[in-house]
This record gives sequence, C-alpha cells and structure tokens, in this order.
Amino acid sequence: MRAVEKQVVLDNNSNTITENHLGQYLAKDVHNIGMWGRKFRKDLSIMGITEGLGNVHAKSTKGLDQYTQINKMAIQWQLDVNNIHKVYIVASSSLSGNPGAQREIFTVYFGEKYFNFRDVFALENGTQLRIVAIPKRMTSNKWAYKCVLVSDNLDRELDTSALAVGKWAIYRTNYFPELSERGFTHASFNTEIHRNFISFHRHSDSISQQANAVKEKYLEVTEDDDGTSKNVYYKYLQAEKKILDHYLTTREGHVVFGESNFDSNGVCLDQDDLNQDLPMGDGLLEQVYKFASRSNYAVMDIGAIKASLNLMSDKSDEPTGNTFVVVGNKRLFDQINDALLEYSLVSTTNPTFLFSETGKDNKVEVGATFSTYEYGGNKIVFMVNKELTQSHPNYGFGVMLDMEEDIQTNRPAIQSFTLEGSELLTGFVPGLGGKNGKSSGMIATGNTGTEFHIAGYSGIVVFNPYRSHVFEQNHV
Repeated sequence: MRAVEKQVVLDNNSNTITENHLGQYLAKDVHNIGMWGRKFRKDLSIMGITEGLGNVHAKSTKGLDQYTQINKMAIQWQLDVNNIHKVYIVASSSLSGNPGAQREIFTVYFGEKYFNFRDVFALENGTQLRIVAIPKRMTSNKWAYKCVLVSDNLDRELDTSALAVGKWAIYRTNYFPELSERGFTHASFNTEIHRNFISFHRHSDSISQQANAVKEKYLEVTEDDDGTSKNVYYKYLQAEKKILDHYLTTREGHVVFGESNFDSNGVCLDQDDLNQDLPMGDGLLEQVYKFASRSNYAVMDIGAIKASLNLMSDKSDEPTGNTFVVVGNKRLFDQINDALLEYSLVSTTNPTFLFSETGKDNKVEVGATFSTYEYGGNKIVFMVNKELTQSHPNYGFGVMLDMEEDIQTNRPAIQSFTLEGSELLTGFVPGLGGKNGKSSGMIATGNTGTEFHIAGYSGIVVFNPYRSHVFEQNHV
C-alpha cells in the first residue's frame, strides 16, 4: 500500500483508470481501515494493535453473535479470573507489639468471601499469609480472615502498611495435612462478567470549489484477482484525507480516554434534544485502571522495567514466550530508551552499536533507539501514543498490555468492535464543480463546493484487564 500520483496510475493501467474511491476501499473490509492506519497514521498506536493486527470484530446487527446480546451497542463477555482476582481490604486490623512474629494469629478484613480455610494469599507488597480458620461473615461486604505470616523465620514481623484499607491481595495456593477431610474451591467465584459499549462518531466539512480543484492522489493497493495479484487504485482528494484523519483522531481519543455513560442495567444516561441516546463506551484506560498493577517511579531504570515484566509474566497463561506492549507518551518512551541505553553501556565493553558510518562525507551517526526489550523469555515492545503525549506532557505515563491470545477462549488480548458494515461510512454532497472542483454535471446543491461526510461505530475491549500494568512518573 502506498500513495501515488496520477501518472503512476496511467503507467500501470494503460491509460484506463477505474474510478475507485478511497471510501470504497475503506468500507470494503472491516480490516482495511487498520491497513490505512498502519501506513499513514502510525501515531494512532491503539489502532495499530487492534485493527492493524486484524483484531477487530464486526458485531452483528441481527442478534447472531458470539457475545451476549443486550442491545446492538453492547458487548458482554465472561472472564476467568483464577489466580488474578484482586480482593480488597475494607477495614483496619488491630495489631500491636511484634505483629506476625512467632506465628501470632491476626485478623484481616476483606470485602468478599473469596479465599478459604488453608488458602495462602499474597498481599500487595508480596508478603504471603495463610488462613487458619473458616472465614467469618461480619456484614454483606466485610469478611474476617484469621491469618498467620508465612515465613521461614519465626521472628519476622509483618509490614502493617500492606494491611491498609484499599490494599489488595491475590490467591497463591493452599496447603493441607495428609489426613485432611475436605478441600475447597473458588469455582463459584472464579468468573466475572464484563461489559462495554460501542459509540458513534461523525465528522462533516464543506470544501470550496477552488480548494477542491487540486491535484488528485491515489492509494495503490495490491489485491487478489482470481489467484493473480494486481494493483488497484483508489482516488482521493486532500480534503478527504483531512476529514478522515480528523475522524480517526476522534476515534482514537474515544478508545483511549472514553468513559461509559451506561448504568449497571445497560441504560444510557445521556440523550440529545430529541431524546435519542448518546452512547459512550469505556476506553482502554478506564478498563485498565480498575484492575492493573502500577509502578509509580521517580526515575525510570532497568530495575523498574524488569519488575514490571515479572509482574506481567506472573499474570500470563505461560511464564515465558509472552509479548507485552507498552503504549505510552513520548516522555515515557524517552525515559525507557535512556534506561536501556545506560544499561547497555554498563553491560558491554564494546558499545559499537552506538556508532555507525553513514557512508557520506565520512560522517558518523551516534545513538540508539530501543523499540523492544527481551528478558527472561518475554519481550516488551514500546510504542508512542500521540493522545497520551498530549494529555500527559510533563511526566512519563503509559500502559503495558499482554498481547498474547487467551489459551482457553482464543480471544485476542485487545480487540476493536464495530457494527457489521458500519465501521466507516463515507459520502459527499456534490455542489458546483463536483467532488474534484473541476467537473460539470448533476449537482445536489447550488453551492460552489462539496460537502464531505464520514461516520462510524467504534468500541474497544481489553478482554483481561488484570493482565495490564500502568507506569506513572511521580509528579505534583
């Protein structure tokens, strides 16, 4: 795929040009908009890891769909949360003296009955506790767990800051004696129902006849024709590309920052003057914020990168062979590159990778850009997102996502959603001068110009938001 001038089309089509238009190409297949984005809008990184990788689902408007049908704008899915479900502390524990030492029994208060007798769970700081009695219900959202500290040192004490209200814990394992009478399971607690909604975006613009009367451009695409590859050309004007870019930027803003306006019953809370719903779904950040682990750092270094990689691999189906993507602002990208450059200089005695001769005037290029980092059998890919750069200009910020397909469901880690046949709708109302500003013939308006319209449906789903991590630099 490339943008070419008209002469290239004439040279390849023997002076015969089929009047294909850009809108036809983009609407032909639900994946084509991702191909366009990968080539011409590399700053839209969320599009790059959804449509750009073919991870887009066109939701059926007829109710025939693999996802639970609530209404045509809703997506609902079930998530297996074994080993990754976070349980939150809802009340302070009464501790004094040397808490946890000598296997002292103390009580931890969680907001739900998830863990069971003999389970071992890990606090947010990694400390492991073992449950020594059946959990006791205090209220509907407060359960008391009698615990002891897991340690090979009887004098070790518990860091009580990890038991503060709002801190979380996750299940690790359980231990039973040989003659135990029964075990327990989390079967009734190991799934969650998640839901998101598709939104509608639109842009329109009027372009004068003089502005339209400019050199046309063509999109060259290689397509299959009965087993033979051929180049097909789609014509577009700069005005069309401008409004398409505006639409894609709007859509990227939604899939990154969107906040849902649907209540727990799936009712849209906003309407226009005609009482029509204005559906808004959650973007990536809203879905991830609630479940992700976090790194708040002062200075980015290799230790922070490795720690986040270890956290993510712990949440993955497999401990190695995973690919994670960090989508962040430019400041985070630069900070990560600085950290990897410093690490590389310390780790090597021959840093020749930093220098290369250009072959012209004996000039030497100095420096390196790190787009990936591999450690312990797992890989991180780094991507800059323009929207995050604009919203967080003064400190490093980004999200790490697990890009591996789910082993049980075969779902991609992150997927774009749209309505069948409606991801991108384009049209124009020709005025005097026609679409290109130079044509005569039938017109739909007496204006010396043309109206361009573009609209579409979009939504995004992070199928397992627990398998994510947020980087945020300390700031005032």
